[in-house]
Amino acid sequence: MRQNILKSKSNKSNAMDNSCDMSFLIEQVRTLSGSYSVSPFAILELDIDDSLREVLELFTSVNLANYHRALGVMEWLDYNHDDLDNHLQFSKEFSRISPKVQPVFLNERMRQLSEPAAFVNWKMHQANLAIGIILASAKQKNCATFMIPDVFNEELEFRIHKLANQRLFQLIAFDSYIPEE
Repeated sequence: MRQNILKSKSNKSNAMDNSCDMSFLIEQVRTLSGSYSVSPFAILELDIDDSLREVLELFTSVNLANYHRALGVMEWLDYNHDDLDNHLQFSKEFSRISPKVQPVFLNERMRQLSEPAAFVNWKMHQANLAIGIILASAKQKNCATFMIPDVFNEELEFRIHKLANQRLFQLIAFDSYIPEE
């Protein structure tokens, strides 16, 4: 069974953890997602060490000195229609439908997403919902964030320790210091 939440191995602790709780953000994604089953994405928690920061700054032209933690929204490359069927059957929407109508709902959704382009679009929408939850939850906790643009480059992919069946969809960095307003 897939895990929706992954943690990278870290050899250091950051003072930043007190100001922006990664566990809270990850829990918000889990709690607010539309299904209790596996999603077409996973959340990878990672440290931004000097080596990764150097690569990120090269591609973003932004000083990321205060950014020490990040969440990566990772796409499952082998997420298939069996996974989708399971996702739909354990969705919050499915659980609210009358048992008599559930098979009709399931068949219709599976039909709508049977075309490859529709299925890819649905998976991207699910990942974007997770990104929205992360950003809204971070704002709620007054966490400074930076969306890393152009995450689809080989150098960055190489530096993110992910599973073989995953691809980085979006990387969100978190600042270690947030000034009081």
